[in-house]
Amino acid sequence: MLENLLYGWLVVRLLLSVALGVRAANRLRHDAATRAELHRMVGLHVVAAGVTWLLEALIREQNLPANAAPVVRAFVLPIMLVWTVWVPAVDAAGFALVSVSVSALLARGRLARYQRDLLLGEPGQRVRAARACEFLGTLARPAVPELVDVMTDPDPELRFRAARALGRVNPRDPAATDVLRRALTDRDERVVLAAACALALLKESDPPVVAGAVAALAVEDDEMRGEGLRAVLALGPAAGAAAAERVLALVDHWKFGARVPPVLGKIGPEAVPALVVLLAHPSPRIRSAAVTELGKLGPRAAVAVAELEARRRDRDPIVRSAVAQALRAVRV
Repeated sequence: MLENLLYGWLVVRLLLSVALGVRAANRLRHDAATRAELHRMVGLHVVAAGVTWLLEALIREQNLPANAAPVVRAFVLPIMLVWTVWVPAVDAAGFALVSVSVSALLARGRLARYQRDLLLGEPGQRVRAARACEFLGTLARPAVPELVDVMTDPDPELRFRAARALGRVNPRDPAATDVLRRALTDRDERVVLAAACALALLKESDPPVVAGAVAALAVEDDEMRGEGLRAVLALGPAAGAAAAERVLALVDHWKFGARVPPVLGKIGPEAVPALVVLLAHPSPRIRSAAVTELGKLGPRAAVAVAELEARRRDRDPIVRSAVAQALRAVRV
């Protein structure tokens, strides 16, 4: 009976995943409302995965021999829950992928409408269409001509959103790179920073692009700072020491802190001093990540050997283990 219940539940899960994907596509705005909808979708998938996990454990318990000792049966369900701990992860990941795929395919199917809205829609519609293209990324590549066209629009918000979208779409049209370069002299600062970050994502790394990406890390707008982090990650060593200092300043930010060590690691040897500073951070997660990034740099992080040695006595065992591995890599 429980097996039939599980099979029926999986069918319901599939239908629910499709419905959640349709709902997410219908609310696509690439703004706070979209993020709230995505968080709600993830939460529902996690809860539903827990139901699948419980049913799987109950089925395994039911399959025990009927003459098993009562004491054994009392501990079976907890043991089976541990034994099947992989079930919720696979369930949540698989059905979440269904929802995301449905949402992306529906949004991609509406691309023609977004292209039309970019050129002919009301001001709010045009901005939402640019946000939708940003969300779709490379799926929105057919909309590149329209995005390029609106980069000269009088509305600075539309130019800002179009610049961000071009960075995510990864266009193959040289006209997109040209219009983004012209936007580096735009009269609106947000457009300038968005254009610089977009060019960095397109693997451009000349001084104006680097300067704009680094400047984006220092503004108060979290959305812009997040874009700056992506840009620096794409720039890698070209971002330089100035970027490392700006990235380091975000380590205590509630949203970006965990991303700081990997971004510093991408910058390379010029970020070693910043990574050394993180070795004394209060969070063991940050310390461990900083140690790991120093280890990835290998001999190029040799100047940090003394600080790594000092961390052999770190109070966190995960940090101590990471230090041992990093020292072996750095001393090669």
